[in-house]
Amino acid sequence: TFSGFYKEQLVGLCTELTWDIQWLYGVPRMCRELYNLDDPDAITWAALPILEPVIPQLLRELEHRQALPLVFGATKSQSEENKLIWSAVFQRLLEESATLGFNVVSCELAELPEQYMQQQSMSGNEMRTLQALLSVMGRTGSAVELDALQTICVKMETTILATNADALCNNRSGAIGSLCAFTSALGVLASTDSNRKTDPQMISRLLTHVMKWRDQNANLFFFDCDLSACQSQHIPATMEILRLVHLAVCYCPEVLNDDQWDFILCSLVAWFQTCRQTQPNTISNSGLLSAAARNEGLLRCLHFTAFCCHINKLLCTIVRLLSRPESEVPALLKSPWSSWCGHAIYAEFVPLFMSCADTASVALTLGRDPVITCLHQLLEHLSLSIYLMPSYLLEDGSAEASGLLSLLQGELDEVACEGTDMCKEFARRMSMINPIVPVLGGSLPALLLSPSCSVQAAAFSTISKMIPAVVQKADERLQSVRAEGNEGNLVTLPADLTMLIEDRCDELDSWLSSQPEQGLGKQVTIPRANVVYRTASGYFLAWQLLLIILNRAGPELRAQYASGLRDGAELSSLMKVLFSLMPKQPPTSMLKQQFIVGQPSHKLPLPFMEDCKTDQRAVLWWSIPEMACNLYLSAMQQIPVLVRQWWNSIDRGFYQTVERFTTQYISPIILDQEMLVLQESATPVENMEIRPRPAAREVLATYTMDDIKVELVIELTQCHPLKPARVECTKKVGVKTEEWRRWLLQLTTFLASQNGSIFDGLVIWKKGLDRRFEGLEDCMICFSIVHGTNCSLPKLSCRTCKKKFHPACLYKWFSTSNASTCPLCRNLF
Repeated sequence: TFSGFYKEQLVGLCTELTWDIQWLYGVPRMCRELYNLDDPDAITWAALPILEPVIPQLLRELEHRQALPLVFGATKSQSEENKLIWSAVFQRLLEESATLGFNVVSCELAELPEQYMQQQSMSGNEMRTLQALLSVMGRTGSAVELDALQTICVKMETTILATNADALCNNRSGAIGSLCAFTSALGVLASTDSNRKTDPQMISRLLTHVMKWRDQNANLFFFDCDLSACQSQHIPATMEILRLVHLAVCYCPEVLNDDQWDFILCSLVAWFQTCRQTQPNTISNSGLLSAAARNEGLLRCLHFTAFCCHINKLLCTIVRLLSRPESEVPALLKSPWSSWCGHAIYAEFVPLFMSCADTASVALTLGRDPVITCLHQLLEHLSLSIYLMPSYLLEDGSAEASGLLSLLQGELDEVACEGTDMCKEFARRMSMINPIVPVLGGSLPALLLSPSCSVQAAAFSTISKMIPAVVQKADERLQSVRAEGNEGNLVTLPADLTMLIEDRCDELDSWLSSQPEQGLGKQVTIPRANVVYRTASGYFLAWQLLLIILNRAGPELRAQYASGLRDGAELSSLMKVLFSLMPKQPPTSMLKQQFIVGQPSHKLPLPFMEDCKTDQRAVLWWSIPEMACNLYLSAMQQIPVLVRQWWNSIDRGFYQTVERFTTQYISPIILDQEMLVLQESATPVENMEIRPRPAAREVLATYTMDDIKVELVIELTQCHPLKPARVECTKKVGVKTEEWRRWLLQLTTFLASQNGSIFDGLVIWKKGLDRRFEGLEDCMICFSIVHGTNCSLPKLSCRTCKKKFHPACLYKWFSTSNASTCPLCRNLF
């Protein structure tokens, strides 16, 4: 029989174990008094992988023994009576049980919301207990639970509409508890698929009432102030207001009127101004030690983190709403966002993110303390907003952006949150300058080395969005300089990225050389706790960005970029690092992923953070071996010629290792992509028909011009593109053999020397044939119209024989012959 003693022991084990795990996730090491901890050093983080799987097993055993209500009853009582961590324990046990399919809302728990609502007021512990319970009610679609949630919403609406701002500030008549119960119940109802949807007009009415609270007591909203200097007892009310505003935007944006959208957007700007003013006094390089040294400072950090994360969640919801199909975006939101609000919000948000990210680089050396716990939670949320930032906000509309930034930021802090007047003022100033780009520009590459993987992902995403504009400006510069007759390496890859690569390459080389089993082709594992892990991930992300730039560039610009990589030693160092860190037998899934946004970790048991967890956060969940494999694949796609040159220069033993790895894991993916590009090419090529033959690894190309018809077959090797493709002619009509051989040689040269796809090589080759039929003559040095490396045409002509040459060919002729005479007529050029 299942004795009462055994049942009691099992219940105690389950609750205490869950408490230990929640403590490990979020309770800092230095706050014994705040959390009433007896021995905070008794459990270590190493126990987590062992302890976590035990909880579901215990819950299954308790359910089997019909003892689950005892667990919920015990933790509910602790949550009501003790401090923060027990409410997190109560919520986790409810969520774990609901995930296992158990009925978690017993008769006793189902009556709890009604009992709380009958009280004159609710304590903070009771509010968090109620939130934990309401978060799981209705998950199973139970009609009883859903009806209970609807009843709560209706009753609480009446109570809230009868509450003024003064009562909310002082929590009279259970004002905060009523708002807490409403937002929790409404959040569950709005997210379910049942027919019991709350009337959107109810949320609209309450939002209008919230606007009245602003007029009655603006201090309650913490607009444009230092949160650390404000009265902390108002924080719970403000958090519930933020939850209500978020629910309005998330679930009924179409019913909001112009005044309500104006209130939401202006408030968001002012709230981010508050975050910027508060951050230096809570989570910053100067405030870390002082905040960690006393519980008052820690409490300020907890409040600031919760406040900032809720505001950030609201911003993410608005940005996602704007990314929907145009017909689903409310017009009353679209107009102010595009005219002023988007720039105004991110002008406040971006400096906040950069300051917190800068703090993270210092905080890593301080270990796991209270402020670091808050900082990591904060960065996960801030990074998502950077990740979701619309690309158009990164366009630099003013050449004087850097100079005007400080002036503009100083004026923005003086703008009061006064509705439409503020909107007009922001609209005027935002038309002068985009203040976001200068703040991000010089610091973003350094964030690729951040100790926070959230920040790394955000920096990578933001730089990726800026690449199209970078490539466009570089291409315009290239064309402008070439129009003036200049040649050579006219444009280079971004210096910030190349310098980061050069600096971190030495650090990685030094660490790899110190490993006992290091060597090309031998996988070395970098521990996640080692600082080299961060170096390697930032190094790989910087290289991935360079390859994205090459992919976006046209043939001529790509040739310029590739020549810069060819002249340096960066590629050789990259290949050495990759083949030291890649697994010998990577799974196929490892090579077919893209850089992704990962799922969030367990939320921390911080105050007011119970429902502030996002669906996704900007977190790089990739391991170093995964990043190395994907980077090698990208290099083979974007710079195959440079990789081939490196491969031909290495020793014979490692030469075969690279060939086997590429043939088995890389080439099949690239071959599939090549054939897919040829099959799905949206732009037809004039005078040329291209037909891929995937099964035979061949491409059939037919060129037709007047009475001339040429048919050729491009055969791709098994380890393509490590070995160049072979070209054969199967049919030619109207072309002399000597001329055809020259054409065939030109195509072979293009395919072997162009850092691009087979399709790119065919288009360049076809461009040369078209120019020939237009009357353009070959360069008399390389005997080709289109240059094999930089894709330029013959431009420089001899004053005597009038023959034209490629500038690059002529430069090489002058350099090697030690003379400045025409290669053809031998007269002075």
